[in-house]
Amino acid sequence: NELEGITNIEKIFNFFISEKGGPFSEEQTSAMVGHFIHEAGKTRAGDIKIDALSGTDKITLADGTVVQGFGIAQWNPQAKGGYDKSRLSELINFSTLRKLDYKSLYAQVNFVKHELNTTEKSAKRKLLATKTVEQATKAFDYYERPEGFKHSPYQPSKSIDKRLKNAREVYAKFTT
Repeated sequence: NELEGITNIEKIFNFFISEKGGPFSEEQTSAMVGHFIHEAGKTRAGDIKIDALSGTDKITLADGTVVQGFGIAQWNPQAKGGYDKSRLSELINFSTLRKLDYKSLYAQVNFVKHELNTTEKSAKRKLLATKTVEQATKAFDYYERPEGFKHSPYQPSKSIDKRLKNAREVYAKFTT
């Protein structure tokens, strides 16, 4: 359950460019990490918050428990079929089946890979068709589906410029 790298950002990058996690190109991986940084935010030390909770995506379960969006991809507890059908619930189930702590970075990156190979195959296809950091960052909107994003015809998320800035910074840092 080890990921290679010093920082969490480096660990995420190394996972998705590796045979085990992808392999995605450096441009595609930078785009993914750029999105995750935007979704989860950074710690004071400048690393990604792997246990980030959403301030906007939350639900209250029947027993009164408040559940918030979580993690590097801010998996949402809301779903048309109820919490049990949500991406957050899927992350927890995926992790539990593999005896992993869903809050761990290892579980989260492996769940992203799982989603890209199952429920998010269309987003993966779009991502794999890209050559540049810019194209890849826009393609990864299909995975994250942030505010303002429209599927068809494509309309970028309201935060695409910030996501692009993050992705370019990751690319510059890890490919020089």
